[in-house]
Amino acid sequence: MYTATGIFWQAIFFEGVTLIAPASVNRPAGPNRDDGGYWRMAMGHCDVCGNEYDKTMQIKQQGRTGIFDSFECAINAMAPTCTHCGCRIIGHGVEADGKIFCCAHCARTAGVKQFRA
Repeated sequence: MYTATGIFWQAIFFEGVTLIAPASVNRPAGPNRDDGGYWRMAMGHCDVCGNEYDKTMQIKQQGRTGIFDSFECAINAMAPTCTHCGCRIIGHGVEADGKIFCCAHCARTAGVKQFRA
């Protein structure tokens, strides 16, 4: 704890960010209270839905980076799309002729004879 002008201050380290907050006996238990001069934890914003969330995740893929609040948003933004049916490919998918398909059925329906699963 640090003292300045008779007030005790404490340094709070959270996810690489240093926050300074007044140390108080009646300090709120939750990190998000900001109505009495107490610190408010920095929260991330999802790139897809814009939701403000304290447990966001950062995903990097082939030079792209995104911040998301759920796997649903991450899949919507970063998962490849099946060339045939247009669904998002969450698993491995099937690759052929530089195209990606969600399954062997879509690859065969699109006329692919040989593919790599």
